[in-house]
This record gives sequence, C-alpha cells and structure tokens, in this order.
Amino acid sequence: MYRSFIAACCFLFFAVASAQPPSPVQVPILDPNPASPPVAQLSAEEKQLYRLAPPDIITIEVIHLMPKAPYRLRMFDIITVDVMGTPQDDPISGFFAIEPGGIIQLGSTYGSVKVEKLSVEEAQEAIRWHLSMSDANPTGQLTEPIVSVELVRLGAVQKIVGKHTIGPDGYITLGPWMSPLHGRVYVEGLTIDECQGAIEFYLSKLFENPQVSVDIFACNNKAYSLVLQPQTIGERVLRFPHTGNETVLDALANAVPPDFIGRVWVVRPVDNSNKPVIMPVDWVDIIAYGKFDTNYQLLSGDRVFVDSRSTVVQDKRPTVARPRFLPRRITAIGNRMTPMIFR
Repeated sequence: MYRSFIAACCFLFFAVASAQPPSPVQVPILDPNPASPPVAQLSAEEKQLYRLAPPDIITIEVIHLMPKAPYRLRMFDIITVDVMGTPQDDPISGFFAIEPGGIIQLGSTYGSVKVEKLSVEEAQEAIRWHLSMSDANPTGQLTEPIVSVELVRLGAVQKIVGKHTIGPDGYITLGPWMSPLHGRVYVEGLTIDECQGAIEFYLSKLFENPQVSVDIFACNNKAYSLVLQPQTIGERVLRFPHTGNETVLDALANAVPPDFIGRVWVVRPVDNSNKPVIMPVDWVDIIAYGKFDTNYQLLSGDRVFVDSRSTVVQDKRPTVARPRFLPRRITAIGNRMTPMIFR
C-alpha cells in the first residue's frame, strides 16, 4: 500500500513537471535614448547632401562638350576626311584617329600626315598639300584635290568619361591632356550637385558650355561595423562599406552564422555626446512577422551587435491557441532562417 502511494505521487510529479514549458532565458531589453529617437529610413534630402571624401569613386558622363575655337587637334581625336579627285579604286573617305605621334594614316598609297596641334582648317590644308605637292608622297600625288576635314569626337572625352577615384589629397584627375590646367579638380567635401558644378566650371576654361552628369559609384570612406559575440570567449568585428541603403537585415545577411540564436541591437554614435543611441532590434518581428519597424536603416559609423550567448529570444505576443508564454528561437534549415516553437 505504502509503495503504491509513493509510486502514484512520483508519477503525478513527473507528469506535472513535463507539462510545463521550459523556462526561458531572461534577456534584458535595451531602451533607446528618448532624447535622440532612431530614424528607420533616410530621407531623399539627406542622401542628396552626402559629402564626398577619399577614397570614394564617382562616375562622370559627358552630355555636351564642344571645344572653344580655335581648337587644336590632339592625340586620339577622331576626324573625318573626304577627298575629291582621287581614283575611284583608291578613295580617301572615312573616320581617322590621330595616332601616337600626332599622325593620321591615309592608306598605303598616300602615306601619313601629321595633324596634331593644328586647327581643323590647318589640318585640311596640310592634307591637301601632302596629297598634291609633298615629296613624301610621290606615288599618290593628286592634281588639285578638294579636301574636307571635320572633328567628330574629342579624345579628351575618353579621359573624362568613366570612374574616377578621389585621391588622398581630395582631387580627381581628368587626364594630363588639359595642359596647362593639369586635369585635376578638387571635389572633397562637395555634394554631388556641387561636384558636378565644379567639374563643369573647370571644363569651361577649354570648352563651350560643358555639361556633365556625376553619380556616386562607391562610398569607400563610409562604413559600419558588425560585432559578433559568439557563445565562446571573444568577439569578432567585421567592417563593411556603407552605400546609404543598408538596413539591419542587410548587415546580418553579410556574416551572421546560420545557427544564430540571440538578440541584436544597434549602437549609433551621437555628435558632441558621449552617450550613443542604443536601438533594440526585434529579430522575431523582422523574420517571423515581416515587420520592419526595427529594421533600421544604417548610418556610417553604426555598430550592429549580434549576441549569440542569449539562447532564447522572448516573444511576448498573445496567441489565441495557447495563451501561455511560448519562447521562440530561430533555427537554420538549409539556407533559410525558420522560427521554431518550444513545446
């Protein structure tokens, strides 16, 4: 009788204990600084006021670039040459690039002519003289040829268009061809619109009403940090370039291990203050419920902390099926992060 009573008590004790859910790990909640509330998204005006700094990379596209008269032909310029009075089986007509040495090749019969540092009119006369009177062209001399020369493309455009890295001194180089201007423009500390104006003003010294388009290719001087706090001893700090569009979820997708379980928060430094803004991130809200209230847009200098030492993330939302507290955690299934419920 006594043994039966003891066995019944033990069975009842273990049945009640097994029915209770496991006690969750208490994770302290970080409150943001009320004096400096976080901003989830950057405004278009804030993005437009970005200041360039080394070693940012910008791209330049030419909209309109016409040289001031009298323009002197330069190496890599492209001109069209049309000559009337040539034999039908050996015409001179088409596009000609000014090669190194300042010459254009008219063909094996007519030879080459140097046109570098000549105006279009002077180049036209030089070609006419070469075809009719030059001793360097004895086999291809023509009788009173009519020569037409036009400038089609500036070789300078090839130096201006493309990607330009801002040097440590704050200058970009548009090419050494712009002597005596040396082809360098100071753009450090300027916005995109100001940079575009500075380049157009610089080019206006050699060109009529130049128009260019400037855009940011890479913001290499801006960065945010991802601080991983694993369950083992030590921390790992990773640095990523900041382009202006990264969010907390983007940062976690870069280097967070697939078996991540824990809490996340963002530390944002404040100018002229020793107290940074601490913004807690609701990991379950973002992953399981698709809410992005705490998926903050990152700023340069932000530090995203990932603490995997807290093994359970609390979820205080009431549920209809089970009103009791159900701790949740994120587990990895393949390449997907899936919320799981302890039962």
